[in-house]
Amino acid sequence: MKNIEVKKEVLISDPAYVHMEIYSDGEGAFSLDSKTGWAWYGDTDNFLLGLLRVGDSTVWKKFLDEFKKENITKKEIITAINKSLEKDPSDGLYHLLGDNSAYLGFGMYDEWADIEHELKRCLEREGIKNPDDVTDEIVDKAAIYYQPSTKEVFERMERELTKDMSAYTDKKGSWKDVVNEAIRKCDNQYEETDDFVECIYDELLPLKEDLTEKFYEEYYSEVYKAFREVTDRDLKEISNKTGVDFSKIKACVSEVW
Repeated sequence: MKNIEVKKEVLISDPAYVHMEIYSDGEGAFSLDSKTGWAWYGDTDNFLLGLLRVGDSTVWKKFLDEFKKENITKKEIITAINKSLEKDPSDGLYHLLGDNSAYLGFGMYDEWADIEHELKRCLEREGIKNPDDVTDEIVDKAAIYYQPSTKEVFERMERELTKDMSAYTDKKGSWKDVVNEAIRKCDNQYEETDDFVECIYDELLPLKEDLTEKFYEEYYSEVYKAFREVTDRDLKEISNKTGVDFSKIKACVSEVW
């Protein structure tokens, strides 16, 4: 956090901990604790991320009610968002792309299950006595050496969206352009800060479903790409290791392709 005067703050301690600070230089930051095992302490380059995370929480309404009590202004929120985006043009996209569950791969289903099933069936038809062993070896080669991690796919999409939202959404321009358009729209519609902030969230929230879905599509498409990267040399190594004829392994891999 910053060694600078805190100008205003909003603090909620129950049922979850939320602390938003607005500093004298116009920047802002969030600290969050669900009190159920998840905590996050943001900095001034992810103010919008903090706002979106609170928006998806059970204390959102309570949080908005505190704005009136603390006399937080629209200008202060706009300034904090813009200063944050100046430092990190992707601020907020982390949440819309699926947050920690997508970035770290939590809850991902077995993306190799279909390929494993097809490979095993083919190897069985070829009369291979140890189809599970061969299948495991092929999948391990593809997943370990050729498949990007969820983190890599996530960060690639985040970079692309920072420059051009139209690659994955019906929005035009950069992520910063989209946020600023939401700010302009909400600023014109609402006078009260709590209404304005809720409007910002409502404008950006619909992107979450689309972007999270796009992330999973992008990640799972990498599975077959990785499978196709397995070389004949890899398959010969598997043949030598498992004692299965190379031509039969190659035939099944080609069939699944």
